[in-house]
Amino acid sequence: MRREGLYHSHLDKWRKDRDAGGLNALAPKPVKSADSAELTRLRAENKKLTAELGRAKSELGKTKTALSIAGKAFALLEEISESADSDAKQNG
Repeated sequence: MRREGLYHSHLDKWRKDRDAGGLNALAPKPVKSADSAELTRLRAENKKLTAELGRAKSELGKTKTALSIAGKAFALLEEISESADSDAKQNG
C-alpha cells in the first residue's frame, strides 16, 4: 500500500470517519424502482389536474352567474320595451 501512497494513518483516519458517519455521503443512493418513479409522476399529474379542475369549476361558476345576469337583463329590457310600446299605443 505504501507503493500507492497509502499509509496506516490514512486507514485509521478513514475508519474513524466511517464510524463517526462522515463517509455516509459516499454511500450509494437507493435506486428508485420504475414503479416508484411512475407513482411520483402520477402524483404530480394528479396534483396538476386537481388544480386545473378547481380553476375550471371556478370559471364555470362565474360563467353561470354571468349568464344568469344576462338573462335577467334581457328580461328587464324586454319588459321595458313592451311597456314603451304599450305607452306609445295609448298615447298614439
